[in-house]
Amino acid sequence: MPSGICPECDGEVRVSPDVEIGDFVTCPECDVELEVIEVDPLEFEVASELEEDSLEEDEEEW
Repeated sequence: MPSGICPECDGEVRVSPDVEIGDFVTCPECDVELEVIEVDPLEFEVASELEEDSLEEDEEEW
């Protein structure tokens, strides 16, 4: 199982082998939501709360 390092706490984050750029995962160490920004090598970025709020609002409109 591929793994990368959480940019927030430096903990190891394991993902499924079919993970894609743009997928969201949660760090098991600090519970922060991460976005996959690269798959080879595996890299994460802390997901923006603003983006999450926008997505929730879009879902509510449908």
